Amino acid sequence: ITDMVRIGSRCKEKRMEPYSLHKLGTNLKFTQQQGRRYGVLKDIIEENEKEVGRLEKECSYEIGANWWREVGEYLEDFESESFLQLQVMEKDMVDNDGFVSTVVKSVDHLWKLWMLGKPPGAPFANRANLSLWRMKKPERIVQKFVWQRAIHEENRSKLAQVMRNIGRAQEEIELLNSQKKLNILAGARVIGCTTPGAVLHKSLLDSVSPGVVMLEEAAEIMETLVLTAVPNDCKHLIMIGDHKQLRPKVEHYPLSVESGKGHDLNCSMFERLARTIKVPTLSTQWRM
Repeated sequence: ITDMVRIGSRCKEKRMEPYSLHKLGTNLKFTQQQGRRYGVLKDIIEENEKEVGRLEKECSYEIGANWWREVGEYLEDFESESFLQLQVMEKDMVDNDGFVSTVVKSVDHLWKLWMLGKPPGAPFANRANLSLWRMKKPERIVQKFVWQRAIHEENRSKLAQVMRNIGRAQEEIELLNSQKKLNILAGARVIGCTTPGAVLHKSLLDSVSPGVVMLEEAAEIMETLVLTAVPNDCKHLIMIGDHKQLRPKVEHYPLSVESGKGHDLNCSMFERLARTIKVPTLSTQWRM
């Protein structure tokens, strides 16, 4: 038989390499329409990944003494009372004689004092009893982080959307690759894989709808794994094994048959059925 496909990781048997689904899939090209769509999706992922890097960087910034422009804009829009307590107007930077003040030199003067845990000082002494200025430095740090989270909220929302864009593009690429793999599997007479491989590619195998499934060493496979691995449209399940030898491996002893607690997680479907129905067995068992 040469019309067969092997699903799984690298195989030690070199003669099986040409039948690997991965190798066959690499050699099989997309249709022209699929190829164009694949290129568009890769561009979408690349563009959005760049945006992820930028947004992650912006969301990681901690606001500090030089952030009054961003903080002030936020407070003016959403917390006007707090904005008024920290606002410095043009007239505040001019002294009584009309000269540039030597005390209040910039619009972020009060913000910097507030960040340092200091009082507003002259000429803003009348603000000392307002809520923000009554805060101790630890309280101001907490409040700063509240504003920081709010200021970064828009970028976090954008980041979440960009991640969704990448996820949708990756899902569509996986769908294109799955269609290619499905075409390969549909043309195979025999599909070989490990039980975990069958679980991993369950949706793909369900699409192929194999009518006959054969399990080797079935007595060493947990029943839960068999149930999840077998395709939905399977009509004939053939299990080959020896329930008198090794059971499936269970890490937690209380879940095993040997513990006597009744969970019996390492009792395979093969062993359970062999206990209740008549199964054909070998009359002679040769051992090496």
